Amino acid sequence: MNGSDRPRPAGSARPPRALACAFALTVLATPAMGAQPPVSDRAVAGADGGNALVEDLSVLAHAALHVATAPARWEADTWLTVPTAAVAALGLSALDQPGRDFMRRNRSDVTDGVTAVVEPFGADYSFAVVAGLYLTGVVRRDGKARSVAMEALASSLIAGGLVTPTLQYVTGRYRPWRGEDPHTWDPFSRNISFPSGHTTQAFAVASVIAARYDRTWVKVSAYALASAVGLSRMYHDAHYFSDVATAAFIGTVVGNAAARYGRARGVSVAPFVGGHGAGLAVRF
Repeated sequence: MNGSDRPRPAGSARPPRALACAFALTVLATPAMGAQPPVSDRAVAGADGGNALVEDLSVLAHAALHVATAPARWEADTWLTVPTAAVAALGLSALDQPGRDFMRRNRSDVTDGVTAVVEPFGADYSFAVVAGLYLTGVVRRDGKARSVAMEALASSLIAGGLVTPTLQYVTGRYRPWRGEDPHTWDPFSRNISFPSGHTTQAFAVASVIAARYDRTWVKVSAYALASAVGLSRMYHDAHYFSDVATAAFIGTVVGNAAARYGRARGVSVAPFVGGHGAGLAVRF
């Protein structure tokens, strides 16, 4: 929970973590079961012990670098998406107060319980999903599952750890529960409503899994769960609709960039020992 979040009501304790984590690992790590990895991922699966770990860390580092430096490779039409997204967010802000009112009118014990289960998938449970996917790859010697886990982690680091926190700090939007006008902003403050961090994280992971596993049920399940995270943040009066929609855009764009790296990568890393020392040889 962020420092500026409102404390939860006494009756809204989270359900057992083990149950929710088990659900996450079952639903979102399942795509790796029985899937035949492509040739590039089979090569990763053939690595053993330390070499496999080195290869996986290489995927993580290079995927993060690929996504972080993507703007340097953008063309003019791609750059146009930035002001377009800003205008779209401004337009969606017209739904902020109506969306908040709708959530407040439709509270019940059932929705309290559902949102309490769903919301952590934008935080610690999402990392449980990534860990479960990675462990599935290790146990089954499935290079694709391990690579997807590393790409999802890289997506999380860039979208949830860099892009969204920067925007939150710069914009300084007040959270809904503070009761201010929806358009109250205090740049470079501790107000961090825009965009939603939980929603960014959920879509950063979901979009990688959806892009790398070409099954309709996987795509629907991943994006539905990520969307539910965003709705739960609105339900708990932590974010407005435009906060959630912008975060979903950020997480999806970054996640798909990481997945594109995973599909097209040609990186190999191997240890070497030479006359002047030892190290890692990286080949693109």
